[in-house]
Amino acid sequence: MRKPIKTKKTTWWIAGLSTLFLVFLILYIAVLMPMQAADTEAGSSSTLKPVQPEDGEGVGITVNTLLMYPRVERSGIASIEVFNRYDEKSGTYSSYKFVRDTEDKDLDGDVDDFIIDGYPANTYSEEKFSLLVVDTGYTACLGKLDLDFTGLDDAGVDDIYSRYGLSPSQHPTYFRMTERSGTVRTVYIGTQTVDGNYYARLDGRNAVYVLYASMEDSVLAPLSFFVDPTLTFAADTQYGYVYIRNFAVFHDRTLIDMVFGNPEENPDIDAGKLSPFVMFTYLPAADRDLFHANSVYAMLAPSDFYTANDSAVDGALVKLPGLTGVETLQLGLSDRDFAEGGLLADVAYTFYYEMPYDITYDVHGEPQVGYWVKNILFVTRLGADNTYTIGSLSYTDEEDSLFLNMIAKVAYEDFSFAEYTLFDWIQEEVMAVNIDNVASLAFSSSRGDYIFDIFGDGSSGQSVTERNTGYHWVYKGRDYPFEVNEQGYCEDISQFRQLYMLLLTLDYGGDTASDAGLSEEEMEQIMQDDSNCLLTFTLTMEDGRVITYRFYPYSERHAMVSVTGDGIRPTTEFYTSSAAVRRIANATRDLMTGVEIDPDHRYG
Repeated sequence: MRKPIKTKKTTWWIAGLSTLFLVFLILYIAVLMPMQAADTEAGSSSTLKPVQPEDGEGVGITVNTLLMYPRVERSGIASIEVFNRYDEKSGTYSSYKFVRDTEDKDLDGDVDDFIIDGYPANTYSEEKFSLLVVDTGYTACLGKLDLDFTGLDDAGVDDIYSRYGLSPSQHPTYFRMTERSGTVRTVYIGTQTVDGNYYARLDGRNAVYVLYASMEDSVLAPLSFFVDPTLTFAADTQYGYVYIRNFAVFHDRTLIDMVFGNPEENPDIDAGKLSPFVMFTYLPAADRDLFHANSVYAMLAPSDFYTANDSAVDGALVKLPGLTGVETLQLGLSDRDFAEGGLLADVAYTFYYEMPYDITYDVHGEPQVGYWVKNILFVTRLGADNTYTIGSLSYTDEEDSLFLNMIAKVAYEDFSFAEYTLFDWIQEEVMAVNIDNVASLAFSSSRGDYIFDIFGDGSSGQSVTERNTGYHWVYKGRDYPFEVNEQGYCEDISQFRQLYMLLLTLDYGGDTASDAGLSEEEMEQIMQDDSNCLLTFTLTMEDGRVITYRFYPYSERHAMVSVTGDGIRPTTEFYTSSAAVRRIANATRDLMTGVEIDPDHRYG
């Protein structure tokens, strides 16, 4: 076996001496030089004392580590309160407090964890909070300045502290750590040393310590540094978002004024006080009328005569539960956030919705909701960094139920539906109603006025007659006559169904105001001339609901669509093809005069 090489004693002695020299050199460069430089910057000839704990101080894990006070384990801490960012104008500090959750206010079943006082529902970074625990419970110092306070009066003591940014008149940041035993430690953080560390003092002891620069990521950081940018609660079931009700989008200050103009009253979306830009809601099966027979969502504003674009609605709602941003800016909203220079001064959109929780299902598979959480999101215009600044409020109808209350930045791709126009939210079909649910259709145009009554349904037999004439039409180009039943109705309604197909394929082409540049006054002026109307057709449902559609041309190619019914004001946001409208008017005449309706020739 090969033996190891023996080391000569001289070589060993030289190597050991070199190692010892390097250790002292590193200690001098890393510790003593910075402290001497820092002390010189402060204008004092004092130097760091050797690490020799005095009464009330402690020793760290290593004997060379000085602590401002004996180490306090996390398990022994009751609360940590931080006062930073003093405001000269108001004469107050920004402050926050982490407290032990002995009452389980965050409802997580743990009575030994910490929550943010006043914000129990907001989650925070455990890693960042651990740094705060270490820097307040284990106050490791680079050292203590060799200062003599003997015989000094209060003014003299304050004069020394002012050299290090520690005078009360300088309003230094400070933290107050309370132990479970009741002992309170208050530490003030002063100015920086030249190498980026911080001077500090302990309340009740005349001494100046130097704390590590790591304080910047704990005590000196704002509360937003710790808080996760989670603006809304996650759903408690995978598809819980589908059942969101009363989703409303506002393009004005309505909700801002309601919430912050009258803080005693939470906004009630059902109170009839609000006029949202767009609003829709989930429809339980029991609430789906004939008009919404195939709809998951009902459009409530600007008119319930529109059909919601289920795909667009679903794509937006799925992003709302657990909405998480890229950066937390602030906890707590106030009036100043909406004022000039505030974080939410540029609010362009406000979203309101009610999220279901504690969901169970009945025997028919319909959701049964345990409780609803109401959410308001104040959304600014898209910023230059491709993010929205969003303020969030979440609450229930119970007293003092405000849960989430914060502001965060959210990436464009996570909230792009804020830019949706009304046209994006609706289904493009002007009329999407099953013929089996229709009682009658009335048409009025230069081609004639007709009312068609529909009886029965497609499965058991359906018949149509023209109400005023009782006319039974005979079609050209047929080798066989149409049979007429005992009531005088035609047995074959294929041609009427072709007319109905033309109605179903009539689409909205876009937004009249934005695409055509028409003002509301100009649109109203166009509608005042009934002789200008290309076509009026009125849909009467089997359940008695009546909807009237009118088409007013404002160009050769486009006609504005007016939808009315049940006393609702005319809704004229969109336009359609003038040629398609003329084709429908012609088809009603063709149906009555025996001309076969060609479904492949829609326009003419």
